[in-house]
Amino acid sequence: WAVYASAHPGSSPLPSPHQTMPANLTQWACALAAANDSVSRCDQCLWWQPAPLVRPRSLSPVADTLSASNGRATLAWFMCVTTPEDKIASRYFDLVKAAVMSARLHAPSLAPYVVYLHRPHEPFAADPFVCWLQSAGVRVLRHRLSFHHEIPPARRKRRADIGTAHLNLGAYGRLDVPRLVTGRLLTELQERKLSTEQVLYTDTDVLFADDVDLLQQRLGAPLRNFAAGTEYFSASMNSGVMLMNTSAFIREWPGMLSYAVSRKFRFLAADQSWIHEYFTERRGSPIAAEPGWEALSDELYNARAFAHPLQPRRGAEQQVPRVWHWHGYKPHDVKCWLDAMRAGRWPLRGWRDETPNCRRGRCRWKPIIGSGCRYFGRISLNPCYLRTYTYLLMQHLSLLQLADQLVLRNSSDGYCEAGIASVKHQ
Repeated sequence: WAVYASAHPGSSPLPSPHQTMPANLTQWACALAAANDSVSRCDQCLWWQPAPLVRPRSLSPVADTLSASNGRATLAWFMCVTTPEDKIASRYFDLVKAAVMSARLHAPSLAPYVVYLHRPHEPFAADPFVCWLQSAGVRVLRHRLSFHHEIPPARRKRRADIGTAHLNLGAYGRLDVPRLVTGRLLTELQERKLSTEQVLYTDTDVLFADDVDLLQQRLGAPLRNFAAGTEYFSASMNSGVMLMNTSAFIREWPGMLSYAVSRKFRFLAADQSWIHEYFTERRGSPIAAEPGWEALSDELYNARAFAHPLQPRRGAEQQVPRVWHWHGYKPHDVKCWLDAMRAGRWPLRGWRDETPNCRRGRCRWKPIIGSGCRYFGRISLNPCYLRTYTYLLMQHLSLLQLADQLVLRNSSDGYCEAGIASVKHQ
């Protein structure tokens, strides 16, 4: 920024719309924040010095990089995806790729499984994405939601503001994971010496910065139905990262399904509200036969860039996030912010209070609103948000670059074509 400012004396602190985006997005955005005397100045966040998720050794052949990161897996990790029907749904495939690559690099205890959900009459067609998943060492399971027929037709259409017009099978798919584990996958998991009592489920929008040591932490202690992060907007659980007790879910499933049918699947947050309402202990008669669930540390296993990491209190040890969750704002949102800054569309309130000694909410610092980018009014951003989000975006892009190397390498030796053929009869 200093170079740009010296070449354009008297110019606005915002860069020219024709200026190209630099390689180090964090430095670029932080320089803008400093030039605008922003509440989100990055120099107040230097207590957190994150390491890159893709290190220089990753420039070597990608297969060697992944091999060097391998260890013996102990915990099956599940994600659910659906066939993309539009650009918005397609973005989630990039999230899956980044999640898988980060797990292969940093979480060797996880054995990745992707449940590829299809609608009742949708064929199991050849799919290049399945090829990529298999090339990355992911076990792909073609599957149809077991209770799709129980969902009223009116509830199979999502609200227009969600982004897709159809039911998000991927969200409901997590509820079929225990049945897959105790049925179709039981022998396979036992042969791989993976736990069949506890499995990890995550949404597709996660990044692993370190291994997930949840089984080691528990040391055989029984899990009370599931452990999950918490919701930012309420005291509810957040189903984006869950350690599931498969036996408990199997026992409770008839009651869970009956409850959803009785409610006609009218839940505020789809599967998340369904799970929370069913298992949460309430005054009077609980719904579940054995209610209750455990909370994961959000700072470790459900870290969100608008709130984490937290600066440690004096004398306390800093909790370094192991699992990042793009809860709310996604990578494309952060790109929109940076484009708005580059084009001069970032409003003054996005940097600081509009007037000195501002006491009214309408003039107080409030990033994003008025920039033309997607805005979530219920998400409060901490002053370090800009540094954290740009760091995560850079990691996301680096992981996708590594993922593309994997595709290029395998597309030349026929592995991908063989991979597609192998899933047709699963």
